[in-house]
Amino acid sequence: MLPCYARRAVGVLDRFSLAGRVAIVTGASRGIGGGIALALAEAGADLAIVGRDMTTLRAQADRIEALGRGCLPIELDVARTGELAAMVERVVAHFGRLDALVNMAGFAIRKPILETTEEDYDRLMAVNLKAVYFASRAAARAMIAARQRDASLPRAKILNVASLTSQIALPNIATYVASRSGVLGLTRSMALEWAEHISVNALAPGYVRTQQTEALFHDQVWVERTLGKIPMRRFATVDDLTGFAVLMLSPASDYLTGQIVFIDGGWLAAG
Repeated sequence: MLPCYARRAVGVLDRFSLAGRVAIVTGASRGIGGGIALALAEAGADLAIVGRDMTTLRAQADRIEALGRGCLPIELDVARTGELAAMVERVVAHFGRLDALVNMAGFAIRKPILETTEEDYDRLMAVNLKAVYFASRAAARAMIAARQRDASLPRAKILNVASLTSQIALPNIATYVASRSGVLGLTRSMALEWAEHISVNALAPGYVRTQQTEALFHDQVWVERTLGKIPMRRFATVDDLTGFAVLMLSPASDYLTGQIVFIDGGWLAAG
């Protein structure tokens, strides 16, 4: 008889496939969320993509469908958290199942604390933290109920997108830091409560050049100062993150939960 480590029902590369899976990605029309959505489609998943502008969502859906995958674009501001349960129900009704959720939607307000208004705070927290809580709760209800009915379904996955600032503070983005620190704690709590059926982890990138961060990269003083903190001496690209997202939603990571993984070029390791 072969030892347990030599017995494989599928090849190792097959364990990274998302064929037959259905995933929701919020903030999926562009930037990191857009890149993750395309990567999941390339790995075999059908997708519901969520964003605030149907024109950009439709263009993204066309790219996903060109890969041979099903795609349901949903125009929704995730800050309207009362609509997130209905969004999940719509996805399940459309595809017949839900296997994964990527909570990507988020933004930063770059203001000193003394200049940040209560409206700024409430809007950012609604998108960056409250929506993660309620989208995950709605998805988990559907995922757990389905797996209680059918034990043959694959392990469900939730991937939250946190930040380098989940671990360290940076000036003039205190509200963003607070929201991303909250995502870290929320990820661990959800992982504990839903461990039987769902793996919950978080991806925490350093600075990535996207439309949202583009203005920063025009400040050469900031660029040089920030690169000096990164041992790899370069900023992240969207492609640096997409492979990890595929891993986190695939069977290859079924025994991993409650973790936050920093993809930061070594910034945290450098202290």
